Amino acid sequence: MESAGFRSMPMHEYKNALAVAQAELGRLDAKSEVIAHRRAQLQQTIAALKTLMNIQEADERTLTDTIRIVVKAANGYLSAAEVLRGAMSMGATFSGKNPIASIVTILGRLVRDGELERQRGTIKARFGVKTEGRR
Repeated sequence: MESAGFRSMPMHEYKNALAVAQAELGRLDAKSEVIAHRRAQLQQTIAALKTLMNIQEADERTLTDTIRIVVKAANGYLSAAEVLRGAMSMGATFSGKNPIASIVTILGRLVRDGELERQRGTIKARFGVKTEGRR
């Protein structure tokens, strides 16, 4: 039994089909990165506006999720202080006495886990989302 009619195709048609599928997947990957970036920007805006309006979130985000949104929404790399400001604008709360230490710890874990990357060649630590082009 032939699977989807591919067995009877000449080799050059397989190659053409492979090239078309790979090109489409590349285009979709690029679009998904743009969409993820815009989604993060909107999540950050909505959370900040709700904070300003004193609207409580029914499903509170973790600090880690808030940091992910702040970094994904950024146009480029952010310092830990910039991430802290973004998280606070979204209504993030901190249980410890040193919020920047919490931010730095979480950023470091997200870098180790491969979700974020640290900008190379800078003295001051700056963090950004790992994208296909930077992996």
